[in-house]
Amino acid sequence: EILDPDDADYASEESFAMSANIERALERFNILGVDIKSPSEVLDYLYRYPEIVELAQYAADLVVKHFGRDLKLSLDMYQDPEAPIERLTLYARLSSYDKNTIKIIKQIRNDYYQSFPITKGRFLLTTDFRVLR
Repeated sequence: EILDPDDADYASEESFAMSANIERALERFNILGVDIKSPSEVLDYLYRYPEIVELAQYAADLVVKHFGRDLKLSLDMYQDPEAPIERLTLYARLSSYDKNTIKIIKQIRNDYYQSFPITKGRFLLTTDFRVLR
């Protein structure tokens, strides 16, 4: 089938590139073992705020670089119960925590804030301090 570029159903190159970028990020998250808690909500957010895709992938890569593979990453949407604020949140669960854990997480946050200074949407890397089992 040949698609007519003037047809309303024909996807724009920008839309196609965005979809491909999100698919690559999902593949990378899969390789890193990232558990996506609410896949449809996460995908919806990534399509609404495509700038977050590279930021989240960059943050996940930095977490693995700093903490190693002995961790569990999960990606989920956080909805503030008292305000209309939502954000994509990457949780890092480690096998053990020490006084440097939060320092490293803050260092990673600073790194991605500098690398991605202007983004629409919200993203946060954090931990829940639960021990990896």
